[in-house]
Amino acid sequence: MEHLTRLRIALVVTVGIAIFAFLYALASAPSRAASRLGMRGLKRRRAIEAGGSWSQIEPLVRWLGVRVGGLLSDGAYARLDEQIALAGDYLGLTPEEYVSLSMVSAVGCSAFGGLSGYLLGNSAALFAIVGFGLGAALPYLQVSGEGQRRLKEVNRGLPYVIDLLALSMSAGLAVIFFVLSLVFVYRSFYGMRIPVDGK
Repeated sequence: MEHLTRLRIALVVTVGIAIFAFLYALASAPSRAASRLGMRGLKRRRAIEAGGSWSQIEPLVRWLGVRVGGLLSDGAYARLDEQIALAGDYLGLTPEEYVSLSMVSAVGCSAFGGLSGYLLGNSAALFAIVGFGLGAALPYLQVSGEGQRRLKEVNRGLPYVIDLLALSMSAGLAVIFFVLSLVFVYRSFYGMRIPVDGK
């Protein structure tokens, strides 16, 4: 009996040391600066300047993204990158940060669900599990919803763009004049400035 107790203690100590080593390796990996270049850098800067919850958790998501980046296979990285690109480089996320945002959301929603279950007198564990699943899915739902919204906008605007191109060509205008008129129409109707040189 005493021998079995020693084996259990040795197993617990070994697992504890392994978990500590794993967490130490994750925590000691150097953090990287967020890329401020390109369209993703522009989207990230605008999302941070807009304030809100993203500007508060962005450093944590970036830090955690560096640590989980090595866990993604090339195929998963490419699929996540394509999903983010279809969503218009949503929040300037990279695939690693997309995964880490899901992790942060899952932990936050799990804690909120567990606390809610405890305060309501229900099963805190059940609420925490449901919150974990919902929190892990929220970033995916947000990014895919943004991609669907952009696809609808393209489908609605494409006939008008083709019509404008046909009118420009029938009037004898070059393609460059079509592009300039398209920019003018875009600015007129949407009241938005098209970013040039990241400004």
